[in-house]
Amino acid sequence: MTDGSRQGISQQDVWTAADALDQRGINPTLSKVREELGRGSFSTISAYMQEWKQKRSEKTAPAVEPPPEDLNTHMLDMGHKVWHIALTHAQQRHEGEAQQLRQQITERDQAVVEANEAGDTALAQLEQKTREAEQLGERLSVMEAQAAHEQQRADKAEQQRDAQAARDGETIERLRGELQTANAEVRDTGKALARLEAERDSQARALTDLEARHAEELERLSGEVTRLRTTLEQAQAELQTARGQLDQATREVERLTPLAEKAAELEAQRIKQDARLESAQANAQRAEQDAEEARQRLSAAQERASKAEGALEALKAGKTPQRRSPAKSGGKAPAGGAKGDASPEN
Repeated sequence: MTDGSRQGISQQDVWTAADALDQRGINPTLSKVREELGRGSFSTISAYMQEWKQKRSEKTAPAVEPPPEDLNTHMLDMGHKVWHIALTHAQQRHEGEAQQLRQQITERDQAVVEANEAGDTALAQLEQKTREAEQLGERLSVMEAQAAHEQQRADKAEQQRDAQAARDGETIERLRGELQTANAEVRDTGKALARLEAERDSQARALTDLEARHAEELERLSGEVTRLRTTLEQAQAELQTARGQLDQATREVERLTPLAEKAAELEAQRIKQDARLESAQANAQRAEQDAEEARQRLSAAQERASKAEGALEALKAGKTPQRRSPAKSGGKAPAGGAKGDASPEN
């Protein structure tokens, strides 16, 4: 099977392509013919093109009128004589040159043989290179398609980059506006910070004064509670004594009728003692309430001071102040269990 059949190219295909190129005024070289066909190896096209050129030269060669027969005979005899004279003369004068020429002709023939062998080898190599070129052409087509695809991707990426750049520009402008707003807020925050520091100092001084007044109030209330407890204990002791006296008087009344008036008097004393006991208990409760109110006022003042300090720290750190849980108030002053102690025994 020939190369042409392997590639699907016939002699007629090559000749038709060459004729088409020649009619358009284009020299039908091997590359032009292969470009016209779109396929085929250069070795196959070259063989068919040699035949095409030979056939074309035969068609275009002008017809020559043959000379007369007698002129041919006369010229042939003259040529033989001239050739014999020239050959004899050349042999006599240039025998050495002839020998040298024969040697050169032999060497030339040998070189021609070697050149033909090299030409065959080169032709085989050319066919191999042609096949490799076809493969490279196919790979080039694939690479061109890939390059086109990559170019499309690059164009798309460039469009995306331009769109992203536009979005980034808008974001930069927005951030610049936000930065200006933030700078203004920082200036306002600085003023607010100074104001809050002044308020903190004022509240700190107020808290110190309140704590001092609270301590004095607690001390006074503690003394009042202690005094009231002492009074309550005394009233309870007097009540117990009065009850004992009442019981004794009751027994005396039961035993002695004349002592009834004495019992009535003791009962009146007991009622007075009960009234005094209730008054002391009410005073103790009011003292406890006053102490509780004082503790609440102190806790509220501590909470306000804590909030002001938290706001100041947040402004210094450049953050929005966060709410803090109020500080726990100090322990309550002992109430003393007045109600349990004041309950009269039946």
